[in-house]
Amino acid sequence: MTDLHELTITPEGTGMMTIYEIHPVTFPGFVDDADVIWVWDCLFQEIDLETNELIFQWRASEHHSLDETFRDINDEGRVSNRPWDWYHMNSIQKDELGNYLVSARYTHTITYIDGRSGEIIWILGGKRNAFEDISDGKSKATDIAYQHFARFHNLTEFPVLLANEIAIHPTKDVDGVTKMLVSAFDNGADHEWTGNRPSRGVLIEITYPTYPDLESHDPNAYTANLVQEYFHPAQFVASSQGSMQIIPSEDGADPRLQQAEESACPDEAWQDVTTTSKQGFETEIQLKDAEERFLRVVALDADGNVLGVSDYLDLGWEIGANGILNGYKVSEYSAVQLAMFAICGLMLFVIGYEGFKQFKIWKETRWLGYEKVRLHSDASSLA
Repeated sequence: MTDLHELTITPEGTGMMTIYEIHPVTFPGFVDDADVIWVWDCLFQEIDLETNELIFQWRASEHHSLDETFRDINDEGRVSNRPWDWYHMNSIQKDELGNYLVSARYTHTITYIDGRSGEIIWILGGKRNAFEDISDGKSKATDIAYQHFARFHNLTEFPVLLANEIAIHPTKDVDGVTKMLVSAFDNGADHEWTGNRPSRGVLIEITYPTYPDLESHDPNAYTANLVQEYFHPAQFVASSQGSMQIIPSEDGADPRLQQAEESACPDEAWQDVTTTSKQGFETEIQLKDAEERFLRVVALDADGNVLGVSDYLDLGWEIGANGILNGYKVSEYSAVQLAMFAICGLMLFVIGYEGFKQFKIWKETRWLGYEKVRLHSDASSLA
């Protein structure tokens, strides 16, 4: 059955998909109580989307042995309704030569497959790793585990990081030697294999013969070097899923922040506020005061031409009011603060006025309701 891990439309208009199928594999001696192992076998197919014609199919159990897996069989695989998930394919990529790059979780492998014969050209990682790992330091290129989303890249996609390598190897193939980059999200969730290392994104430089002899293997002709690894700040371990995507490097002018009174105004009505240089994957722009309600960011090329414009950011009505007040330079307070001061002042005025009115009423009527009393001295004088 078609699986959720990969469904890719190629530039040629074909579709590639992963497939999981319950399949018997004869493998005597692998377990004591069965010669036939029922597995979740992994296939991928490339299909012509217009004609539904099958162009290419590859089955993992025909090219990888069951004992290449790192996942224990336990009590699985003896019967068809309890198949053993031994390979677990999770990504496919077709290159310009018509060959395929396949990632598999439980064999810890990234496998390069001939697009005509289906034969394995090389394997990176796992028990059949073909590459000498020449990485510096503790981190290695070939100790991947449970990895996802393996993809090829040319060295020229990283002109700064790999400037020296590009100078020596300016094209993919030089004198019969191919040099490429492979990126992947390395889950690293098999702790017996990776220790306590958290999940990471990896960028691996691989070197191999352009026209390899599939019948023999020269170990000195295959090298793998961990160029870069990327960790999440939280240092978490993702037990499943994940991807790593390569974002083009910054190669233009500093992005420009603009403001406007209305979101739907023409481009010429937007005013420049500031420019800032890119600082890593995310860039923060600090604003002390914004005079207008709406903001947007403009991306520029090296010549200052506009590459794109972000959606506008609505800062709310109080920012617009603040802009008006700032135009008169009456206070260092924000519009909201000034409004609160005005409301409090008005309330105090109303309370004071009402208090004054009540005092006058009380003063004028305080003797009403009392009866007049004739004093004794008054009575004597009348007598």
